[in-house]
Amino acid sequence: MGEYERAKGKVNFELGTLQAEQEERQRREAEQMVREKLIAEYHDIVGRIKGAKMVADFGSVSYMLWIQQVHVRKLYKDIPGAGTWERFCESLGSSRSKIEHNLANLTELGETFLATVNAFGVGYRDLRKLRHLVADGTLQIEDNCIVIEDQQIPLNDVDEVQAAVENLLQANRNITQRLERLEKHKDAIVKEETKGLVAEKKALLEKVERLEVFAPTEHDLTWCEEQMKVIHDDCQTLTSRITMFVVDPRLQGDRAAQAQVLCHINEAEMMLSDLRDRFAVQFPYGE
Repeated sequence: MGEYERAKGKVNFELGTLQAEQEERQRREAEQMVREKLIAEYHDIVGRIKGAKMVADFGSVSYMLWIQQVHVRKLYKDIPGAGTWERFCESLGSSRSKIEHNLANLTELGETFLATVNAFGVGYRDLRKLRHLVADGTLQIEDNCIVIEDQQIPLNDVDEVQAAVENLLQANRNITQRLERLEKHKDAIVKEETKGLVAEKKALLEKVERLEVFAPTEHDLTWCEEQMKVIHDDCQTLTSRITMFVVDPRLQGDRAAQAQVLCHINEAEMMLSDLRDRFAVQFPYGE
């Protein structure tokens, strides 16, 4: 390599280094401008909070977008009187949990959909329900529309979105109330079923007592008492376990689980019917 090429390479290297340093300096200056802008906005917002001008709008999308930037960039560390995320939230006149809930709404529901539902006054608890409905796939939020049961509704059609969201929330409330009622009465149902089993047991014992007059007085039944008790306990266990399935709200709508439970019931009925026939043939006085 000649002297000229070496000199040219050195110049190019130095120019590249200078350019990289300049780009890094510009990047830092741009970041600093953003930080200063956000911190200036912080002081403006705190001032309006103290003036009670924006309390009602604190959960709005525009404010949450600003808070999201502060959180992601950890700018609260540079804000006088804050230093930590929790103290920053308190300086805004809100709790950390409330702000994090609003940030979760922004992240999971999206800026456009959240602004839309805020416009028709969806409350704190209903926003949480909407997040759950998005998580389980009942509600799908796309770029320009929402999808509910294969029905697409454009986000710019606010009236249709409002009607669909309100219907979805009401259906969710109805399901929740039904589940609560079922859960409340589940124990009572099981108790009632147990009472029925006790009554059947009593009737069976009375029948056995009536049949005992036909048995020889010297007949000793101690050999089968333990096994009879096992059979009795197993019958109660089978009935109780199936009853718990029948009253369990989670079985509602689960066709596969319903089919399995019904299959077990049918299987038990067939086996018991077969046993009854064999018993009647071998012991005609058992009927």
